[in-house]
Amino acid sequence: MRGSAAFRAAVAPGGALAGPWVRNSLWTAARAVPSLDLRFADNKSLVDATTGASLVTFTRASSGTFVGSDGLIKTAVTNEPRFDHNPTTGESLGLLVEEARTNNLVQSEDFATTWTINNVTVSTNTVTAPDETLTADTFGPVVGDGLTTTRFLRQNPVLTTQQAYTFSVFVKVGTATTNGIALYISDSTATNNFRANFNLFNLTTTPGSSGWAVPTAIIVPYPNGWYRCILSGVTSTAHVSLRAQIYLNSFGNVSDTYGTHHIWGAQLEAGAFPTSYIPTTTATVTRAADVASITGSNFGITRTNVVLQSEDFSTTWTNNGSSENVNAIIAPDGTLTADALVDTAVSEVHNFSQSITGLTGSTSYTFSCFMKQGSKDFGVLLFIPNASWAGGAGASVFFNLNTGVVSTTNNATASIQAYPNGWYRCIATATTVASPGTVTGRIGSSLTGTSQTYTGAGDEAIYVWGAQLEASSAATPYIPTTTAAVSVFESPWYNQTEGTVFADAKVTTVAPATSLTSVFALSDGTTNNRITVYKRANADTSTRLDVSTSGSSVAFINAGTFSVSNLIAASYRVDDFAISLNGLTPGTDTLGAVPTISRLNIGSYADLTFPLNGTLKRLTYWGAKLPNLQALTQP
Repeated sequence: MRGSAAFRAAVAPGGALAGPWVRNSLWTAARAVPSLDLRFADNKSLVDATTGASLVTFTRASSGTFVGSDGLIKTAVTNEPRFDHNPTTGESLGLLVEEARTNNLVQSEDFATTWTINNVTVSTNTVTAPDETLTADTFGPVVGDGLTTTRFLRQNPVLTTQQAYTFSVFVKVGTATTNGIALYISDSTATNNFRANFNLFNLTTTPGSSGWAVPTAIIVPYPNGWYRCILSGVTSTAHVSLRAQIYLNSFGNVSDTYGTHHIWGAQLEAGAFPTSYIPTTTATVTRAADVASITGSNFGITRTNVVLQSEDFSTTWTNNGSSENVNAIIAPDGTLTADALVDTAVSEVHNFSQSITGLTGSTSYTFSCFMKQGSKDFGVLLFIPNASWAGGAGASVFFNLNTGVVSTTNNATASIQAYPNGWYRCIATATTVASPGTVTGRIGSSLTGTSQTYTGAGDEAIYVWGAQLEASSAATPYIPTTTAAVSVFESPWYNQTEGTVFADAKVTTVAPATSLTSVFALSDGTTNNRITVYKRANADTSTRLDVSTSGSSVAFINAGTFSVSNLIAASYRVDDFAISLNGLTPGTDTLGAVPTISRLNIGSYADLTFPLNGTLKRLTYWGAKLPNLQALTQP
């Protein structure tokens, strides 16, 4: 945090963070360096700007288009993230996250093929298109056919009743001197329809309908005189068939001397708002959903020591041919907590054992214990019974505590690590069978380094401390236990107890009130444990911080109306949740537990549904609950 000696040193001239701090107004407003800073718009990258680590996993099972910095439409290949731009200003908008959509029109760039041509002429590949290819067509009136003829291009796609659709096409004025085009969705009788005229000279729209609800219509400018004309509406409850039409000028009668327009990129998609262009040829095409998340070890790792009483072998442990001398010597952590294994004066095995259930099948487990030489030179770690371990035999490892080397291994891999004062961490790894059942872990002493059976002398054979059994292919830092297994969460950036998230999110058009729009979701992969920010799917369009723990809602805070551009900061801590939107006073909730989280979904909900359908310029995280959310979200 700002104010600490480490922070002052980092941001001082020549410090590790001096450059980023000086250039970064968000860090300045937060008065803290974030542990995760995804600057999608500035860097056009998924790399964390704080650490330089690549933590985000991105997938999309198809290609997809986006707007480049020059305003032209580009194509990203499968699983390539798209960093979108404003088509007229070139502003970098950040990571584009969209749901799956299908273009229900075929030959989206060739209007002389599948399209029905009614009293218009079509010339193909006459003009450079918005993707800078010579693929745009020109259409105009048939001269001399009078004033009572409608002029349009039409397709009859298979559509659904009571479904929102968005019809769009890129248009550029040719020789026409007034008005523009019209888009039209109707049933086969044309009695029921929704439609809009698009005036490309004053950039206005005139929506209309007959029998169906009045649609929405917008015009989005693109470079080189191109415009994307967009019509969104809902089909009726019943119809025989539907058709999509592009009219020259407007509905109905038009002059045959009206002039031409250039067209390209027709798209008809199920949904109440437009998404990025999906090219088609002879068949409809589906663009897959964008999925961006931080999961697995990139989010964090939960380590669990399933051994009980890891430092007290007089309790849960069973003595076999031995007894214990509790707290006999100083342990590796400097406390008087290490026990002695005292062997009995008979010929048998000499060890401490503990039975463990609930191990996962076909999984690597690592058994470790700190050991020190006593009267005997060798220590041993054993996994039993035989049927629990791959290979059909019990796993065992003998360690020479005099020389600090692994002596003998059976059905396991092993290593030994030296610690001060004659201590060694002895480590053995083996793999369980599919159904391991109950497993017994044993820690014992040996005379020979090959067998655990010998005649004891009733003395302190070896010293032991810090037993650990974990699902891992290697030993991890020691986790002390007493009467229960203990789990420790470790993350390169996330704090389970408190934190703050900042998001800069933008949408082309705000989705209808019935559509939930997710900005981000911290979750365990389900909706039971989540910290989410989204536009609510309800009669209002409010921005909500929604927190659930173990399936129960603990916070549901309204931050204000979700708009095209949204600066959002949300924070969490037990009994202390808050969210601020676009500089508004934060909404708060002061009661509730923080859920346990294992993933971050970027631009989607806790279960990867309800995508943003827009862009994220930036997503930033601090592992502390910041007090100044309003300062972070000032427009």
